[in-house]
Amino acid sequence: MRFRTIITAAAVPAATAGLLLTTTAAASAATVAPAVTTAVTTAVTTKAIPPRPGMVVATTHQQGLADTTSVTGAATHLDPVYGPVWAQDNLERVITAVPDKAGHNTWDVTVAEAGTYSAFASPIDGSAWTGHGPFWGYVTYVVQAPAGHSPSAKNLPAKLDPSYRSGNVLNVLFGLDKDSSALTHVPGGDDGQYYFVYYGIPGQPNGYIQHS
Repeated sequence: MRFRTIITAAAVPAATAGLLLTTTAAASAATVAPAVTTAVTTAVTTKAIPPRPGMVVATTHQQGLADTTSVTGAATHLDPVYGPVWAQDNLERVITAVPDKAGHNTWDVTVAEAGTYSAFASPIDGSAWTGHGPFWGYVTYVVQAPAGHSPSAKNLPAKLDPSYRSGNVLNVLFGLDKDSSALTHVPGGDDGQYYFVYYGIPGQPNGYIQHS
């Protein structure tokens, strides 16, 4: 899904602890349960994004999405753009866009995700491992949209195929073509920040964290 730095989860940040427990229970099935959607929606609240004028919230589901790690191993599959793939994800995304105080059609966007992974390699060392379990996380962006393009939940289909990465999803939300380069990212701050926790990885009873 994205390049990530991986660390052992010695502790879960207080802001997300309750949500992660909910997600662990809700997403233990092989497919995304309806409760997972609630967990992802809760993620938006956990990220302290209260309702604001102009806020847009949209939801979409994806199955078979390639998940990447920062470690290349004997069992990983190399994606030339996104890096070593170790699992496929079945997930729900909730995208929240809030007008940024900078104006000029600039938006603060949070893509919160929850679901299950099905692994064919260990994200720790890239060795062969066929496990599955729940995960939860988010990635944040600050983007500036071209004139005439604002985010709308009506633009985002309820389901997307696994070729859509986070950037593609944002383009669609803003009414642009999937591979458009018209949505520019504002460097610094929260642009491109992410935090993901995976459960069920051997030797990691508290979960495995991938973060920026």
